[in-house]
Amino acid sequence: MAPAVTSLPAIFVAGTYRLAPTCRWPDQYEDVCDAITAVQARAASFDGDASRIVVGGHSAGGHLASLAVLKREIAPVRACFPISSAFNLHYGEVPAESAENRVYKYLLKRRQQDFGASPINFVSGNRTPFHLAWGAKDFERISRSGADMAQALARENAHVSAHVVPDAGHFDMHMRLRDPTCEWYAQLRVALAGEA
Repeated sequence: MAPAVTSLPAIFVAGTYRLAPTCRWPDQYEDVCDAITAVQARAASFDGDASRIVVGGHSAGGHLASLAVLKREIAPVRACFPISSAFNLHYGEVPAESAENRVYKYLLKRRQQDFGASPINFVSGNRTPFHLAWGAKDFERISRSGADMAQALARENAHVSAHVVPDAGHFDMHMRLRDPTCEWYAQLRVALAGEA
């Protein structure tokens, strides 16, 4: 997606984080906060504008970016653009073989961390614009979480939009970002202009 972003024009920064199960929560969250903070601090050094930073990511990346914005442990950003992300990791008692149980088995050190790892629990007082996107054929937990998050954000005093992409599954959403004409980039242009 870098060519599509840089053609806006904008600067594209691809961050990463330590992976589970080798590293457990909150290592991933701390890495994302550190990465965003570093970009904010150094934006001017590569001709960027720290006041116009939009954060986001696909799947876990969008979950982590959303949590960083909503917990306000980074400086404010222009907007947040999570794609096919889970916003509520509180799954409770789920079958051991389920995808939801992998959060408890591989990511969290303790089951009780599921509340603090769930962005939906931190929407109160949010003022950052959000644009949520997921596929109509995404995982059920992602679709449900996206709809719930859109409603929760809408109750706050900030702009929120949601886009469900027809015929797209979880991984299709990421691959469609190769296309600079996809609707996501139109929303990103609005956010970068400060109109969202």
